[in-house]
Amino acid sequence: MILLVQYLGHTKQADRSNTMNANTQAAKTFGAIAFASGIKCAPCLDGNMMDMLKGRTIGDKRSAQEMKAWISGWTQASLAA
Repeated sequence: MILLVQYLGHTKQADRSNTMNANTQAAKTFGAIAFASGIKCAPCLDGNMMDMLKGRTIGDKRSAQEMKAWISGWTQASLAA
């Protein structure tokens, strides 16, 4: 999964919304994986998520959307368990 984040993070696409959607979906998947790995519901504890956010400025709109997606993925996985 780390390779996916690195690939998405370095992809230069004309349509930025496609990258945001792909990163948001990846973040949701990372949340589900984190739950299965025993990580508590905090995106900052997940190395994959932190790799995705690396290099961004504080307040970057994408980061907030992706952290919400991570929490959603973690929560859905916990409710399904």
